[in-house]
Amino acid sequence: MDDPKVKGGKRSLTWDDLAQNIKITALQLVYPFPVRFKKPDGSLAEPFSPKLSVKGFSRYFFFNEATVPLMVQGMKVLSEGIPELVAKTVAGIDDKAGVVIEFRMDKFGNNSVEKYSLKKLEESIKSGLFRKEIIRNGC
Repeated sequence: MDDPKVKGGKRSLTWDDLAQNIKITALQLVYPFPVRFKKPDGSLAEPFSPKLSVKGFSRYFFFNEATVPLMVQGMKVLSEGIPELVAKTVAGIDDKAGVVIEFRMDKFGNNSVEKYSLKKLEESIKSGLFRKEIIRNGC
């Protein structure tokens, strides 16, 4: 996308760029490493990156976790480092069952799954800890 504020004038498409009325059919997390295996004839198959897919939910959301090293003196930020991706999370919301299921993959490909109530998500939104704008409807 064109953006004069970004070096080179281009930036990648982000979740926030998607229209609120767009219908999501599925979300995927791609593992951060390729996998290869031997075929029955002994040759190596082309490398591919495994994926974790989330589908069949009424709503979805996605976010990245990152760290940014800062040097602070008092209330003044003296220097800011380069953000480093820590993990990616995709989630499905089942409105009928009243549950949220989050799938988190860290930068090494380790996975965790968390299931919690829709009420807990709604409380996080009310408290300001979670942006409801990142939730999109499913098909």
